[in-house]
Amino acid sequence: MDRSGARKRPSLVRAGCVAIVAAAAGALCTSVASFGPVGASTVHGSKFTIVKTGKFGKVLADGDTVYTLKPSSTPCKSKCWKYWPPVVLQAGVKHPHAGDGVKASKLGTRSVRGVGLQVTYDGHLLYWYYRDKAPGQVKGNVTDTWGKWSPVFLSKSHPQAGSTPLPHSGSTSGSTAGSGGVSF
Repeated sequence: MDRSGARKRPSLVRAGCVAIVAAAAGALCTSVASFGPVGASTVHGSKFTIVKTGKFGKVLADGDTVYTLKPSSTPCKSKCWKYWPPVVLQAGVKHPHAGDGVKASKLGTRSVRGVGLQVTYDGHLLYWYYRDKAPGQVKGNVTDTWGKWSPVFLSKSHPQAGSTPLPHSGSTSGSTAGSGGVSF
């Protein structure tokens, strides 16, 4: 190998390393953007309503059904927020708004690190479930790595609710929620 070839090889290696580092940095930025601080994609109109469901009776919704968490020993943070986006207020909004039949006095907020101003109902932090795609869907009545998730039941007596295991949420215990739920 001649000297000119020997000199080119290290610069090709350096260029390759720079390309790998740039690609890794780009992937990291994409990852942070997708589940970092909760952004506009998880903010609904912040007007809470009552939605009637066949299986669960009346539940609280803000666009989609909202849920509370009875936590396990694994805290719900960035990985959890991919499946359970926290309900946060829109920029500039200081208080959640109650629709017809929802008790405004039970709605509040709590400042949560990494999230911002998260909405509460009767003191419980509220979340959406990523699989609920329409008002009245309740696919998140489950137990997973982060604890037991339940819709906010607004009926005085709600039907006993079965559930399904939560897929794709990391290591799950395999257990499912029984009749669970938080009634208000």
